[in-house]
Amino acid sequence: MNKRIITILVVLALGLSLLSAAPFRFVFGDLGQHAEIIGGFLPSYFMGGVGYSGLSFHEGDKTELQLLLGAGYNQRKLWQDPYSGEVLSYNPIVYDVIDADWALRLAQGFGDSPAGDKDFLTITLGYEGQYEKAVDSIATGKLRSNGGFCYVESLKGYGVGEGYSGTIHPELSGDGQFLGTQISLSFRLDGMSDTIHENDGYLVKAAVKWGPKALNSTLNGYADYLALSTDFINAITLFSLDEGDDALFSVVLIDRLNLSYVLGDAIPAFIEGPNSLGRKVRGFNTYTYNTAFSVVNNLDLRFAGPFIGLEGLAPRVNLFFDLGYGCGSIKNVEIEESNLLSSAGIQATATIFDFIDLGYQLAYLIKGNNYVHGPESRLIGSVTFFLDF
Repeated sequence: MNKRIITILVVLALGLSLLSAAPFRFVFGDLGQHAEIIGGFLPSYFMGGVGYSGLSFHEGDKTELQLLLGAGYNQRKLWQDPYSGEVLSYNPIVYDVIDADWALRLAQGFGDSPAGDKDFLTITLGYEGQYEKAVDSIATGKLRSNGGFCYVESLKGYGVGEGYSGTIHPELSGDGQFLGTQISLSFRLDGMSDTIHENDGYLVKAAVKWGPKALNSTLNGYADYLALSTDFINAITLFSLDEGDDALFSVVLIDRLNLSYVLGDAIPAFIEGPNSLGRKVRGFNTYTYNTAFSVVNNLDLRFAGPFIGLEGLAPRVNLFFDLGYGCGSIKNVEIEESNLLSSAGIQATATIFDFIDLGYQLAYLIKGNNYVHGPESRLIGSVTFFLDF
């Protein structure tokens, strides 16, 4: 692993930790990478901000106002025909996106958690927005041309052209510029004791994201959607070896059950992606198997080694088994599908303050196909930046 990359990330994490002095703290939002930029080893998108907890609505319960900003450059591969909506098992629409995002959130805690000094229930209300511009792909060449979507034989892919109506990919309508906002509401029930070396307890999360067309049709691109998701996470530390105050080795069993349901007349890619079945079953592709409903179980056996050099930097190895099922109509078209996916594999990472897990993943596909690598490929390798749960 590149020592320079680790050094940069450590310095970044240390700098951000300075914001933790009350009543301000750093709030992480999201991280993304472009697969064709340095092999995906460096982030090409980052979202983060600051949380202010200097006000309180109820003594003993935390109230926090959060402001987050994000910007970056990402790649998208969409696996639906732009007119019929039928699934493309090869030759996806490939293009890049310039992103700028923002979020204003109010989080209110209630009660005391049985797992440490924190609130048991946290409810967060948010008003979030983003601007994005679709541009030519740096990986496949110039795919954006006049006259709408067209197949480019020399590039073996679909072009993203001006004048498209947005029938299946509404945020790409017209000139491919989108500006919109959404209202979000989330609930977090936290009974989890969580450190780099130990996880014990449970965590329940539920979220609603609503983006009506009235808030998402400022430019040519548009959207209209409602996305619901829940996570049920349980963990137990099976073994822990310490030397004084220093953690040397641990084994943790952790399981997540995720359910999501997405509906709407104009579901955009930025909602489809994180809710797609292919995103949540490791070894498959984001934006694939994008039925309205999905349920996924992720089972991990995690091994953590001692801190390396400073507290917060440690090696982790993660053995996993994923099983997922999706059904219902696929995005923005009345075509019904049902899919069963399964994979098993290993993740080897260096965790940095439990904030970033930089490493590599190998997944063996038990059931289902990786669209990028084709049906003959069963062993899929990829870079990983963080663990999902």
